[in-house]
Amino acid sequence: MSKAKEAAAWAEALAADDANGYDQANRWGPDWDCSSLVIQAYENAGIPVKSRGATYTENMVPVFLSCGFRDVKDSIDLTTGAGLQRGDVLVNVKHHAAICIGGGRIVNAGGNEFGGAVGGRTGDQTGREIRVMNYYLYPQGWDHVLRYEGDPSPSAREDRVYTVKHGDSLWSIAERLLGDGFRFEELRKLNGLDGYVIYPGQVLRLPGDPSASPGEDRKETRSLTLKKGVWAALEKKAAARGLTIEQMTEEDNTP
Repeated sequence: MSKAKEAAAWAEALAADDANGYDQANRWGPDWDCSSLVIQAYENAGIPVKSRGATYTENMVPVFLSCGFRDVKDSIDLTTGAGLQRGDVLVNVKHHAAICIGGGRIVNAGGNEFGGAVGGRTGDQTGREIRVMNYYLYPQGWDHVLRYEGDPSPSAREDRVYTVKHGDSLWSIAERLLGDGFRFEELRKLNGLDGYVIYPGQVLRLPGDPSASPGEDRKETRSLTLKKGVWAALEKKAAARGLTIEQMTEEDNTP
């Protein structure tokens, strides 16, 4: 059995066992929430997403990508679910996650017996806290559809994730870990970030080879940020506006 099918089978069996319920305060068994269920399913299948730092919807995507998953969202009809495969992981970064089990169905952890996130009794009190249901388009949309495609090569695994610390910026991380601050745009795109703001505790995926040429992303970044010789001037201009250079770049390029 493939790792993806093994993870899906575990999730499906868990949904059928009413000893497992929903709770966000105690979420690693026997009660679970949407993201802990998906993360544990793949951890149990031998993919170390939990061990490498995935804990909830807002930090799981870069960790999953570093563990051999690929984002196949663009190949999926998100309205109907056509194209989904058993084991695919659906993620709305701010709100929800679910795992597909094939046949147009998913395992969904949706809430306790009161329709809330905490305070319910242990176990599934309604038969609907964690259940198999038909695929649906999440009201706020699915940001990512992650498909496991196999363990990345050893060279690609090195330095694949970084946990953001207080005072970090995309520029400082790129400069320190990739050897060139001008690779911040490459870092942003690699992690599917809409903007340039990052937070302490956030897990970022890094390029497998820190010295590798970033290709077109690097060229695009250099064209946006001009030459290194004017960096000090840009930094001064951004500070006068109470912004970082990355934030100023985003603001100035917003229609």
